[in-house]
Amino acid sequence: QYKSDLKVVNSIYEGWMVLNDVAGESRLDMVTLVQDQYKAVHDILAYSKSPLTLSGKPGFVQCYSYDPSFYGIYVSTAGNGTTKLDPDTFDWRKENNLSYEFVSTQPEDFEADFLYAKTSGMSVVMKDNNFYVYNRIYQVKYSTPQNVTQAGVPFDVAPYFGKGDNFSGFTNMVFYDTTNKKFVYHDGYYSYCHDVPSTDPVFTPGKDLLYMTSNSYNNNTTFAVLKDPNDGKNYIGLFDNSTFTQAHYSEITATNFDQAEHIAIDPTYAYIMYN
Repeated sequence: QYKSDLKVVNSIYEGWMVLNDVAGESRLDMVTLVQDQYKAVHDILAYSKSPLTLSGKPGFVQCYSYDPSFYGIYVSTAGNGTTKLDPDTFDWRKENNLSYEFVSTQPEDFEADFLYAKTSGMSVVMKDNNFYVYNRIYQVKYSTPQNVTQAGVPFDVAPYFGKGDNFSGFTNMVFYDTTNKKFVYHDGYYSYCHDVPSTDPVFTPGKDLLYMTSNSYNNNTTFAVLKDPNDGKNYIGLFDNSTFTQAHYSEITATNFDQAEHIAIDPTYAYIMYN
């Protein structure tokens, strides 16, 4: 008798998801990894005989473990809204629609602008300058917009958030209040936002947020790219989500940065990339 491990996989078990715009319609492709070899599969839903047919312009695809035991491939299009697929078989039913994850009433084909994963079992959905929070640990479901003050006054937020630590659901989520042009944070539990308690230059109100992200550069940190409307100068800031301590802040003098689109921050050396 011998003991051994047996790993059972299929041809769509692992890889990269790519959501395409093909003449105004959506197509989900996959670069799948099988026996250490990559293979491009066009229209993975047809390939896997999924019951879901995509329609309308593409929004986003996001892979996210919304529960420690369950992992979903969230696909969002104008024709389908935002829904999720079974990650092993690409099976689908209407109850997979994101609207069924809300405790508040939403259209069945609710289409999110963005779905960001904070960590396993914790996420943020953005729609029309509002954001909604899901936190499995505290049994917080998507419900009403969370971009309100403690007094219940609503405000608009930019379509970015600083998640801080990639592995923890206990660090603050940072947002940018575009109505009052200032940073705010949400603790993932209370149904309102707090002002960031810092006077460091990166948090000075009155600027426009061009981009914000958290990555693995220094774990529990967030990058923010800001523009001062008074002098037209652009700035890069790096701060801690837990203590709101500024680690770096300086003017960006890169070539033609005032025309920058599709900004990204390199997670190894913190280079700013843009086109």
